[in-house]
Amino acid sequence: MTKVFLFSNEEFPIGLKSNLERTGELEFCSEPDSAELILVYASSWNRKSFAKIRPALQKRAIIFCEYAEQPFTRDSLYRGEVSGVISARAAPEQLIAAVDCAKSGLIVQQPVGAKITDQSDPALTPRELEILRLIADGESNKSIASLLEISEHTVKFHIASIFEKIHAFNRTEAVRAGITLGLISI
Repeated sequence: MTKVFLFSNEEFPIGLKSNLERTGELEFCSEPDSAELILVYASSWNRKSFAKIRPALQKRAIIFCEYAEQPFTRDSLYRGEVSGVISARAAPEQLIAAVDCAKSGLIVQQPVGAKITDQSDPALTPRELEILRLIADGESNKSIASLLEISEHTVKFHIASIFEKIHAFNRTEAVRAGITLGLISI
């Protein structure tokens, strides 16, 4: 059993901790000093978010994030600041394997474009998928509204819903996440 400390500056995804607890492979510590490994979660990463967690990385750490292919997470791994980067959407068995590898001193990196075996799809509606495809085609809100014969306000509503469900902050991230999750292809 591996002692781990979960660290995040935001709320953990629903089910992440409970999925890990159910495996019986991890013991969760309340203090980072008593942990063998620190599991760090953030929905997205950049220099600012990493600076906030840097003090917690006194030991080996694995970054769990929504989209493990983000350039900054890969850079953190290559610079030796963390022991691994893996998607928080990975199956519990994959997460446990990542913990075991990092505990053994190995570097954990989810392959670019790897299929995530977890079944927790973001459940976009058919209309949201249609709008995401149009965003990927480079259409503007006005153009999407015209093509779908809906108001621009409705398009904005759907886009906000898409961003929330796939944890994107802009159109580019939404398209990238859609491709990574297998929702769209270009």
